[in-house]
Amino acid sequence: MAHGNLAMMLSDAGRPDQALPHAEKAVELHQNSPEAENSLGHVLIGLGRTPDAIMHLQRALVLRPRFPEAHNNLGIAFLGARKSTEGVAEFQEAMRLDPGYPAARFNFGLTLAQAGRTGEAIPYFEQALRLKPDYADAELHWGFCLALQRHYPAAMPHFERAIRLNPHSAEAARLYGIALGQADQIPAALTQLRRAIQLQPDFAQAHQDLAQLLRFDGQLQEANVHQQEALRLRSVDANRR
Repeated sequence: MAHGNLAMMLSDAGRPDQALPHAEKAVELHQNSPEAENSLGHVLIGLGRTPDAIMHLQRALVLRPRFPEAHNNLGIAFLGARKSTEGVAEFQEAMRLDPGYPAARFNFGLTLAQAGRTGEAIPYFEQALRLKPDYADAELHWGFCLALQRHYPAAMPHFERAIRLNPHSAEAARLYGIALGQADQIPAALTQLRRAIQLQPDFAQAHQDLAQLLRFDGQLQEANVHQQEALRLRSVDANRR
C-alpha cells in the first residue's frame, strides 16, 4: 500500500493533484482494498471531485462497513455535495465505531458550527483537542465559535495557539483577522488578513474579507484592488470547474 500511503501524505500536505496518480495506482494494484478506495476518495475530495469521491468511499464501506476513516471522509464528501444530513450521519457513525477518533469529532463540531449551533459545536472541538492536543484546526474553530458568540477575550488565546501550531495556515490568519475586526481591533485585523494573503496569494475569500475591512476603515483605493482580485480569482476558479 505504498502508493496509497504516499497519496494520503501528499493530499494532507495540500498537494492532491500530485497525490492522484498514486491513489489511482493503489486501487489498480490492490483491487477490492478498502484502504485503497478510501485513499482515492480522500484525494478526490481535495480535488473537488465530490461525486467521484462519494462513489469510491461508498465502495470502501461496502468492502469494510466498520471503517471509521472512510465514514469520516464520506461525511466530508457529503457536506461538499450539500447533503448535510447524510454527512452528519457519517460523522456520528465514525465516532460510534471509534470514540477516540479526533477528526470525526472535529468534523461533527464543524458541521454544527456551520449550522449556527456554535454552543453545541465547542464541546466537540474541546474533545478533539483532548484526544489530539496539537489539533490546530480544532483550536482555530473553537476560537472562532467563541468570537461568533462575542466572547472575544476568551477567543483570542485559541487563535494564537492555533497559529503557533500551524503558522503557515492562511485560513487561521483569515479567521483571526475576522475576529479581531469584530472586536474593533482594526489594525491588528488588517495585519492578519494581509498575512493570510501573503501565505496564500490566490485566496479569494481573504482578498474579499480584506477589501471589506479596508472599506470600513476608509482605505477605499486598496479596498478596490483586493475586491477586484477576489473577483478575478473566483472567475478563474469557476472556469476550471
